[in-house]
Amino acid sequence: MLGDFYPIPNYLGSNIRHNAYYVDSSSNPGVIDAELYLYTGAKHKFTFIWTCVNGGTSINGVNNYGYMDSYNRAVGMPLAWTKQTNLSKNGYANPDSSGYAYIGFENTSKFLSDNSDFKSYNYGDFCKEYYKNLYVNHYSVKESLNAATFKVTGGSSQYFYNTALYNGYTFYSSVHQMTSTCYMRVIGNGNMVLPY
Repeated sequence: MLGDFYPIPNYLGSNIRHNAYYVDSSSNPGVIDAELYLYTGAKHKFTFIWTCVNGGTSINGVNNYGYMDSYNRAVGMPLAWTKQTNLSKNGYANPDSSGYAYIGFENTSKFLSDNSDFKSYNYGDFCKEYYKNLYVNHYSVKESLNAATFKVTGGSSQYFYNTALYNGYTFYSSVHQMTSTCYMRVIGNGNMVLPY
């Protein structure tokens, strides 16, 4: 899914900050984690959300990718999509055996047209290569990230863990007037291969 984040402070009278994503610039808050949770289930084994603030491993000061608030509503997109509370927070380096994998961004995502890491390729090319390896070549989530990195960097010794996506990059938001460190997070089972 593509879009941008939309912070929802005080959602339904709560003092907890919820986030959402949307696909246009309307004032509609879009898809909110707490509402999405009601429509997801066991069939959502793999989710890749390329948008801002939908893959953090610490949310609202809680050191986890999601939790249920005092109103029993999901906080955090990884939890809303997977409905799992005990996934590995680093499913790339330390995959679990859950059978669930979620990829999203902590803080600001890269623009798909940006080629800052890859010179002659951009992040859109990285995504295309990732999905080709995941769906066509039947590589695992982790192997697909590595293969996409090999392709766009032009070096067989380059792995996903060498990229700014994994190690972090800074982004200054003129809207929020703050600088944050941003990451692409792999949560859950990075060794998972999708069924075919």
